[in-house]
Amino acid sequence: YTSTFAAVETCPNNWAATDWDCLKIVIDSDEAEPPPFVGTWHWATEFGTSRFQPKGSETPWILEKFEWFAE
Repeated sequence: YTSTFAAVETCPNNWAATDWDCLKIVIDSDEAEPPPFVGTWHWATEFGTSRFQPKGSETPWILEKFEWFAE
């Protein structure tokens, strides 16, 4: 597998009125049927993984809800 830091760019989200600043990371593989983590990841600096587009998919997966537990 190869991971590449591609850019810092804005990415939309379902949690705030403004877009987040995201780190765009691309994980690639030469396999004909790569594992499900291969694709383009957007990690929001304010939150964490915001969206993921699997390799070969036409649309990204977008985080729609989450749960937070105080330790």
